[in-house]
Amino acid sequence: MDKVITALLPAFAAGVAIQQLVEILDPLFSKIGDSNRKKTLINVISAAVAVIFVWGGGLTVLAPLKPGINQWIDLAASALIVSSGTEGFNSIIKFMGYKKEEQKAAAGDAKGSADGTIGLVNRQQPAPFDTAFSSGPVVPS
Repeated sequence: MDKVITALLPAFAAGVAIQQLVEILDPLFSKIGDSNRKKTLINVISAAVAVIFVWGGGLTVLAPLKPGINQWIDLAASALIVSSGTEGFNSIIKFMGYKKEEQKAAAGDAKGSADGTIGLVNRQQPAPFDTAFSSGPVVPS
């Protein structure tokens, strides 16, 4: 898991750079009256810069997650993810966290079934109440 995160760090840094670029471009394009047109223009610029980062910098997002994936699919997906800034990486990291928790739970279930304790509940009776420390007599319920 740590190797995957380390492998994704350069692409994540490129995503942060794209996000900063969007922050810089936003006020420059404020003269464009149509907000949909402005958003589209900024997204196209972000995607173009992401393609340059991914292709020119050899950044990959899918290859660390699935070795042997087609390089063109990796290039396209990596460019789209990098162009989304940190949002795309936050989704990936969140998904990886869910998978890690899933694996821990599966490992715990496997360990429990291996030693025969899966599904068992601690059936010991609670220790009797020590009346020496009570403020009064113990009344059975």
